[in-house]
Amino acid sequence: MLAILGIARSGSTRLLQILEHLSFVKYDEVFHPRRPFCLRRGDLQMQALKNIVFPRKVIDEAVEISGTGKIEATKRFSPSAMSSFEGNPLRIGTTPYDFIEELSRTNKRAAFSIFPEHLKPRITAQLLSLSSRKIITTRRLVDSFISMKKATASSRFVAKNHDTTGAKITLNASQLQTYAQSKLNAYRKIGSFLKGEVHPGSVARLRYEDWSTLGNKDQEHFMHGYLLALGSSCFNDNCDFTMPLPVANPVAPSQSLIKQDSSKQWTDKIANADQARDILSGPEFAECVSTDSLFEAFLQGFSG
Repeated sequence: MLAILGIARSGSTRLLQILEHLSFVKYDEVFHPRRPFCLRRGDLQMQALKNIVFPRKVIDEAVEISGTGKIEATKRFSPSAMSSFEGNPLRIGTTPYDFIEELSRTNKRAAFSIFPEHLKPRITAQLLSLSSRKIITTRRLVDSFISMKKATASSRFVAKNHDTTGAKITLNASQLQTYAQSKLNAYRKIGSFLKGEVHPGSVARLRYEDWSTLGNKDQEHFMHGYLLALGSSCFNDNCDFTMPLPVANPVAPSQSLIKQDSSKQWTDKIANADQARDILSGPEFAECVSTDSLFEAFLQGFSG
């Protein structure tokens, strides 16, 4: 099983799209505070979820899977379906651990993503420790902050048919610093809880800047090679990794993906670029503009 630790707007959804194309069963933000993403109909029968009573509408919108494992429909839970929920029930008590532990035993080709704000750092670390491989995704914090602000302002968090390139926000340096420190502290804490619990070789880094600017097919080729480099435990202990990875469909489901914002530099995405550039050049903002700060924070906790 593959676990992905990421922050919002760092490419985790796109990564899971590619993994699904490579025959993984994806669980995208399944511990989101407001709603469980990407549960399958069969998951609702798991022992870990047996005491959760899901509304009928939620059950109807769960992903259908045939007896052969082929995905027949990919409906997600809609906000209206969750109107009777007081938060995501998969986050309650020992359910997160029980769910991932059972999933790790029953589906070796599962991949799930989790963000620091989804669960407490100790619980997040426990879930990561259950997977054979852990991918720590990172992105320059100023970019993820701006992307989140633009998505929030437009109320659109997916790229499909929505281009925000022309929209610019005013960057608030104080808000950015608060945002950055919260993410850095979370990665640091999660790393510290994993220290001594997992083998360092089971943890890998994936930097957003290394692959996000590639075209759709090149992204898939990049990720294919990345997984090959990680080793066979991404799939199962007996996998011959000299063989090509299986592809679920002849055409990737994400061929029509269009970037939500085609601007290349963070300074092109804000209205106060000159002022912000001067402010962020100070040493106190070094972690905000570095592509390495998130992973360095994780390592501080993991090896410190």
